Amino acid sequence: MTEGLSGRRTGGRPSLGRSAGITMVGQAAKVLFQLAGIVILSRMLESAQFGAVAMVLAFAGFANVLGDFGFSLAALARESLSNQQSSNLFWLNSILGAAVAGVVCIFAPLISAFYALDLNTLTWVISVVFLLNGLSTQYRVLLTREGRFGFLASIDVASQGLGLVVAIGGAQLGLGAMALVLQQVTAAAVLLFGLVMATRWRPQAWRRGNGMRSFFTFGFSTTGTQLVNYASVSIQPAALGIATSPAVVGSYSRVLQILSLPLQQIGQPITRVLLPALAASRGVSQFTDTIRRAHIIFSYTLGGLAVWIGCNSELVSMILLGGGWGGAPEIMAILAVASFYQAVGYSVYWLAMSSNRVGALFFAELPGRVAMIVACFVFAQGGALAVACIVAGAAMVNFAIAHLSFYFINPQVLVELFNVTIRVLFHAALACITYAGLASVIDGDGVRAVLFSISAVVSIAVLGLLRPFRRDLKVFTDLGKSILRRKAK
Repeated sequence: MTEGLSGRRTGGRPSLGRSAGITMVGQAAKVLFQLAGIVILSRMLESAQFGAVAMVLAFAGFANVLGDFGFSLAALARESLSNQQSSNLFWLNSILGAAVAGVVCIFAPLISAFYALDLNTLTWVISVVFLLNGLSTQYRVLLTREGRFGFLASIDVASQGLGLVVAIGGAQLGLGAMALVLQQVTAAAVLLFGLVMATRWRPQAWRRGNGMRSFFTFGFSTTGTQLVNYASVSIQPAALGIATSPAVVGSYSRVLQILSLPLQQIGQPITRVLLPALAASRGVSQFTDTIRRAHIIFSYTLGGLAVWIGCNSELVSMILLGGGWGGAPEIMAILAVASFYQAVGYSVYWLAMSSNRVGALFFAELPGRVAMIVACFVFAQGGALAVACIVAGAAMVNFAIAHLSFYFINPQVLVELFNVTIRVLFHAALACITYAGLASVIDGDGVRAVLFSISAVVSIAVLGLLRPFRRDLKVFTDLGKSILRRKAK
């Protein structure tokens, strides 16, 4: 079976275009639930309580990466997967999930000592999430390989919804930061239950062999990259936690969560949809076309969203966070730059995963990420704005390094992707210039938000006169037609 983002399909599974569309719609709904949670809970809890959870996750969150160990992506990247291999991977993820949950519990006193705060109970309870995630990993893989993206989107939204209900109830009862932890535990438990009920699959007993060595090889290289990526994110609240106060960490972590949500909740699921299609691609031409189309949709959508948030940071901060979150608009405007470059650089990660060159990407980005981590600790005394500036600068540097390194590995595909990125940058620049001109004569945050949207549409109309931009626009129209045709049937 072969698939393409144009919406065509030649097998029993949904086409990649429809799969990507369903996934993006479902994840967008999930993001809305999470944003609703931010809006509601930010008005029920104090910034210091959000900061306490963020400080725990800065260290405990590493367990989530180790609990997967890249096995889910390895399973999705394979053209075929036997039942015994799925079973072996289930036991591996379950054992890893239990192990990292235990390690987090053991290290809870050290985390508390690091911040000089009593965070033991929060750490112990949140460790349950890592066990539940380890148990659910392969069930999600199976449903993804079966093309059941509609159900996956539904259970994701349901789990987030129930988690939010629990968090609101906990906050109303005065549980404070524990309400946020119970939100995550509830969402993970509901997700696991839904996945198990949907698949009706039961793992077999462990058996040695069965071609498992390739999964470990893939897992080692992928996990190294994910650990460094996670460290570069989690170290930000950790550094601020040492140098400042939980209230500052709370404000920074809330802004970071708002900007990270689209990339995390849409980028990772789209990766799970895209990898099997890239593995099944026949020839360089189909491979290039598939990843190029995915890059167009992802970069214009999430890159554009980052630019919109950055230009309207005061309005977004007031709507989502309300008052009492000092410096949030300024932090948001700076971190939006980092979010933009992460969005337009995501395709290099897909290229590395699909061509089994994750190790090359890891070593290419490692120096820049280590330098960023060190700089965050060194300059954390300067406050949240200083750390945000370091993160934004590091995102631009890593973007350039990743593209340069893969130019020497796969120049044909990289050039196609980079050409798209240049057009996205040009479109963002034109939209910002148009917006700046309109905003200089019209005042009001709400009005300016509308003006930016108008500026984006105007820039699309102008650039649409050029053939390369028309090709990009056609990818969106093809995707929309594909989804509408499927609904009509």
